[in-house]
Amino acid sequence: MDCKPRAKAMTAMYCGKEASEWISKYLGTKGLHIVVSTENMSKRDVSELAPRPWLNVPETTDKVTFSEVSMCNIASENSLKDLNSRLANPVSMGNFRPNIIINGSLAYDEDNWLEMRIGDSVYMRILEPNPRCLLITVAPNGKRDPNIEPLKTLRKFRKTKPYGDSPLFGINTAIDKEGIIKIGDPVYVLRKPVA
Repeated sequence: MDCKPRAKAMTAMYCGKEASEWISKYLGTKGLHIVVSTENMSKRDVSELAPRPWLNVPETTDKVTFSEVSMCNIASENSLKDLNSRLANPVSMGNFRPNIIINGSLAYDEDNWLEMRIGDSVYMRILEPNPRCLLITVAPNGKRDPNIEPLKTLRKFRKTKPYGDSPLFGINTAIDKEGIIKIGDPVYVLRKPVA
């Protein structure tokens, strides 16, 4: 089965009629399918994407499957706390759908990170801040915010020139060294040089 995210088509394995019927019924939308990309299936090379204002230049070894840009999206608990202090109705981290949540850093400090290590083994390069779209207005339960929050508020203080109207929240990373991480692992960062 061909899957077509905005960046480029890829191959994925169809999980069958029963799985498709279940997800369509669960989400209340006809014609949905569940697909998977196994370890040996080809992945997309993010270094082929259109030029972006990367912090670290993506390498040809940086591969993704269903995400648009990176293997891992990381967000900060204190960034969410700051955002929620500006909202009439706080949102959950689920609106941003990160793979990893960091606790203990200052709000939006991830903007200043260049590389990071989690625990004793996982090593990542920060590719870019994560530009956000309308998807963050949809809660994990599928309910869309009628006031276009938190996107509307983020646009007031988290927009930057290269990303236009897409405000930044969290970071996109490439994984250079894989390993096992667990809740409570220490996080070490190499910061961007001060200009």
